[in-house]
Amino acid sequence: MQNTNHDINNMNAIAGARHTDPFSVLGLHRDCDSEYLVIRSFQPFADAVSILDKSSQKELIKLKKIHVSGLFYGKLRRKKRFDYQLKITGNNDSVIVDDAFAFAPTLSETDIHLLNEGNHQKPNEKLGAHVKTIKGVDISTTGNKFTSTLSREEMNDAVSRIMETHNIRLKIK
Repeated sequence: MQNTNHDINNMNAIAGARHTDPFSVLGLHRDCDSEYLVIRSFQPFADAVSILDKSSQKELIKLKKIHVSGLFYGKLRRKKRFDYQLKITGNNDSVIVDDAFAFAPTLSETDIHLLNEGNHQKPNEKLGAHVKTIKGVDISTTGNKFTSTLSREEMNDAVSRIMETHNIRLKIK
């Protein structure tokens, strides 16, 4: 991200859980100017974030904190997409996790359209929590896929309120 008003607005919207399309900002993306890959990760309780190559577990880059809220950024020396993990350090401990923004959203535009119309034939298969394996990651052991009809803003607000109410912080195992 450059330091333009657009980028500052994006960073503030991510930090405030108001961004309407966080997938367009967070995760792995191609830098328009250089064609190299860049990555952004929002880790509000982290002291440091690194990118690991998932197959070799080699640390590729330490991300730079670019926003006081916990938005981290790094430019990789790669042009081709690859499987990666985040090494998140906080409270003098580290955890390695799969980046949620490495996975595409699970509702298609058709699903959203049919759900909005009330004509989806199997909404129970698309909405709610489901045990699933995505890109080789068994989320039954690392979390659950949860899909809701709330807008991204409403969902971000709800999750933020739950985390604040229950004093939930990044838990390092």
